[in-house]
Parts: sequence; C-alpha cells; structure tokens
Amino acid sequence: MSIQVSDVVRLRPGILRSFGGDIKKYKYGVVLDAYEDDYGIVYYEIHWSTRHEIGWWHEGELELVSEAG
Repeated sequence: MSIQVSDVVRLRPGILRSFGGDIKKYKYGVVLDAYEDDYGIVYYEIHWSTRHEIGWWHEGELELVSEAG
C-alpha cells in the first residue's frame, strides 16, 4: 500500500519524540499533495485535523490509516 492524495494518515510512533513533540497533537491528517525529489524520496503535504496546520512530511514518517475512495 502506498500513500496517495486524499488518503488519511497519522505519524508513525516515535517520530515526534525524536523532535521533542507530542504525537497526540497531530492525530490524523489528509494528504493534499505528493512530491518526489531528485533522489527519489517522496514527501507528502499533510493537513493535520487537530493542528489546523499544513506541512511536508517524509514518507517514512507517515502511516496509512484509510485509503480514499
């Protein structure tokens, strides 16, 4: 399963701990866009439901919760 635009995701456990953040503040997010850099690394633009914040996250930092229709 790969993450696609409109899917629902959450952060993988332990990701925010390495930054000193609280994962509960992020809960679930919706994928708005995807970008693959010159090295083949995929990043996703996520709108977080509980943070009212949009940001780019590496594919390895995210976990798929629900695929869009």
